[in-house]
Order: sequence, then C-alpha cells, then structure tokens
Amino acid sequence: MLFGRKVIVEIGPEGGVGVRLPDLRVAFRCEHKASKSANTATIKIWNPSPTSIGRLRVPLTVLRLIVGYPPGERLIFQGSPVKGGITLHVDGPDRVLEVDLADGGRAYTSTFLQLAFATGSTFGQVLAQVLAQTRWARGFVDPSVESVSLPHGAALTGRPAEVLDRLAAAVPVPGADWFVRDNAVYIVRRGQTTPEVAPLLSSTQGNLIGSPTQTKDGVKVRALIDATMRPGMRFDVQSVGLNGSYVARDVVFDGDSGWDAPFYMDVSGKTLGTP
Repeated sequence: MLFGRKVIVEIGPEGGVGVRLPDLRVAFRCEHKASKSANTATIKIWNPSPTSIGRLRVPLTVLRLIVGYPPGERLIFQGSPVKGGITLHVDGPDRVLEVDLADGGRAYTSTFLQLAFATGSTFGQVLAQVLAQTRWARGFVDPSVESVSLPHGAALTGRPAEVLDRLAAAVPVPGADWFVRDNAVYIVRRGQTTPEVAPLLSSTQGNLIGSPTQTKDGVKVRALIDATMRPGMRFDVQSVGLNGSYVARDVVFDGDSGWDAPFYMDVSGKTLGTP
C-alpha cells in the first residue's frame, strides 16, 4: 500500500457476496456522471490468478472496487464487464488484466420496457415497474417527484433511459433529473441535491489539490479521494479565492495502489439552486 492507501477488488454475482482478491496492485479510473448513460470504469489488476480471471467471465458477474484509507475504505464503483471489455497483456515481467465496466450497464442495453396503464397513475407507480424490470435498486427519489400525478392512461415502451426521460419530462417546472449510480436510480428536482452528506473540500482540511476553478455555472475542483462523493450530492468548497455550495455533476476518480502517485478525484458542480 503506497502512502497507506487501500484498493480492494471484489468479484461476485449481482446482488450476492463476492470474493476479494488478495493484495494486488490495482489502478483505476472511475467516471460517475449525472447523465442518462451508464457510468463507466477501467480497472487494471496486476498478476491476477487464472481463477480470478475466470470469475469475471461468468454471466451476471459484477466487479466492485473498494477504496480509501484504513479503516475508512468504501465502495467507489461497481459494474459488469462490457462486451469485449476483458483483456490480458504482458508488461515486462507482469501480466496485467484490464477490465472495462459499466454501472447498471446490462439494463441499459438488454432491457426493453413495455408498460401500460389503463387509468391514471403516479410517477412512483411507474418507477416501481421500471425498477422491477431493470433490477436496478432504488436510491433517493424526491418525494415531491414520486407523488406527481399522471392523470391519463399511458403506454410506455423503449429502453429504460427513454422511459425515464419521458417520466422526467412529465414533472412540473423546474423538472427533474435522473441518473443511475452504484446500480441504483436517483431522481431529484432539477438544481437540487440528494440528502447525503458530502465531504467539505477545503484548504484548511488539507484535501484540496491546487486551486478550484470557477466555471460559467459552478466550479471544478481536484481533491484527495473521498469514496462517498457522487453526482447529485451537495458539497461545499472553501478556499482563498472561492467559497460556495454546489451540486456535484461529474465525479472522476483516478488512483493506483502501487507505484504511481495518482489518488485523487476531479469534481465538477453547479451552483446550488441552478436549474
């Protein structure tokens, strides 16, 4: 472990208990975005056993990445390998396994929804059907969005992202945003946050790297990895040149448990309350 950092890879079935690999060098880039496409990650594992490689090829397998400083390690990404996303190559004396993953990706690509409601329903009732068929978990759903009435019967067909887009479009102004993270669906009022507690990014806390950059509608900041940070969360920035509260939009984690220095996150956010 370089600088005491811990990076753990766990491989197992969807919704089940996985097997943790022994202490191996692991490098990663995980991209969480508040968007309508699957979050992605690329994980590199040095010198895995043939058994570990075989586990990744089992249908309905997910890889979980747990990162942090002991004893505070937390899940930073989980996803299934994408088609053609498992490669093994030789780098000097080492064998390096590279895996491209998608968070909730199988539901994005393999599920086709056909939902019919003869009478009026609510956003929450339709969402329950989406979750049942995609097998996505339920994250935070804003109660004011869940109770939105859909007064007429409807037939909703298409990929999950298309159906959720249509649902979000039915929410009165300012509308709603939806995204999938850690295989769970989150829905918030546009410009608002989930109720989770995010870390304070502060010069005095010692977790900022460099200076925050102000953008047209928010901020971009680089900080030490905090595995709890995700899109949709409120976070506060305190620095000499910039202070404010923001809604996280894109969160990218870069790290290496072995010989390289990277172990940080890049966060871009909108000013709190901005649609």
